[in-house]
Amino acid sequence: MNIYSAAIGYSTTDPTNGEVIARLIKPTDDTVITNNNGSDTYVFTENGEFTFEFEANGKTAKVVARVDWIDREAPTGRIEFYCAGTDKKQSCAADKGKTNRTIEAKLVITNESHDVTVLNNSMFDEAQEVAALDMEQQVHDPFVFTFLRNGIFKFVVQDRAGNIGEIEAVVDWMDMAAPKAMIEYNTHEETDGPVVARLVKVSANGDNEGGMGADDNTSEYFTPIEKELYDEDGLQYNEDFIVTNNGGSSEYTFTENGEFVFQYRDEAGNTAMALARVDWIKKAEEKPDTPGNPDIPDVPDTPELPDNPSIPDVPNIPDTPDTPNVPEDPDGSDNSVVPDKPNGDDDTSDDNTNTGGNTGGSAGINGGQTSGAGTSGGSSEGKLPNTGAGVSPWWFVVSGIVIVGLIGGGMMANNRRR
Repeated sequence: MNIYSAAIGYSTTDPTNGEVIARLIKPTDDTVITNNNGSDTYVFTENGEFTFEFEANGKTAKVVARVDWIDREAPTGRIEFYCAGTDKKQSCAADKGKTNRTIEAKLVITNESHDVTVLNNSMFDEAQEVAALDMEQQVHDPFVFTFLRNGIFKFVVQDRAGNIGEIEAVVDWMDMAAPKAMIEYNTHEETDGPVVARLVKVSANGDNEGGMGADDNTSEYFTPIEKELYDEDGLQYNEDFIVTNNGGSSEYTFTENGEFVFQYRDEAGNTAMALARVDWIKKAEEKPDTPGNPDIPDVPDTPELPDNPSIPDVPNIPDTPDTPNVPEDPDGSDNSVVPDKPNGDDDTSDDNTNTGGNTGGSAGINGGQTSGAGTSGGSSEGKLPNTGAGVSPWWFVVSGIVIVGLIGGGMMANNRRR
């Protein structure tokens, strides 16, 4: 018989964390196993090989039993953290800082080549466990657990060999609550000065009990981590904040009564507001300002004096026209004889008239007579009869003005002829 027809049978060929029994299938009934104390079985407690030696038909032969599916190591793995709703790896990891988003923890098995089963995430009594964990049902992927708050979730996994392991996902950087803050004032007394309002965080004391206490919502697989305390409104005690208005300052100065709203957030982005109100500033009544002296109006400029009118030129005195010659009497006499008056009066009267547009002047004194002639607008002159009083009378006409004078007697008479 051909010795290569000998074979090995195994108690199991599936992964196992137990023993594997290898049995030599003898090629003939008279096959004699020459090692292993003549036993045709070999028990593998670890992965490995065993060589059966035997004789058949007078010939020596060997056959090897080999086992590599014994597995006594529980599954191990790593946790990757994602911000819920994204597929970006490690987008919500601890090194990214605090976050106010829910976190998905994904289990990645690292030491198994065969299938691994999660025993406690969507494989348990969901109604009971989800209610206890206050979580949504996670039936979509047993290797993903969604954290709604800080805590530790324990994945229970089993490999095909039956090894059961526990892998923990720990999240303690979630911050779903805004900081609890309060307003302090530099004074509450009535004042006429400024009041400074300061925003400060509130520290917990022994009387504070958080709305999300450390013992709330625990279960066999999930344990909350509560490093902080919260008030009844879910605001977190002892948490630092960042003021997002007021130029980033946590102080506001009131110079008059009023209100101011501080807006602030924490590192994770949770926001809140705090109202500062002041109504105890009492300003002293202000006295009206004493009016100042009015400004002295500007002195108006001295007006310029008008130019003095120029003195008109003195009109030229017209040239005195030549005195016309007195016409001679027909008898060659220079003087006209004035006839006596009918009553015999010796008085002489001036009765000479120039009808040619020129006026002649005549006068009679003490029976004497003389005659003269002139022109309108010109001048003329003549002699009056001697008065016999030691004076010599004269007359002349200039521009229609008759001037009569007595030379020697200190007497003059002026007549204006119109």
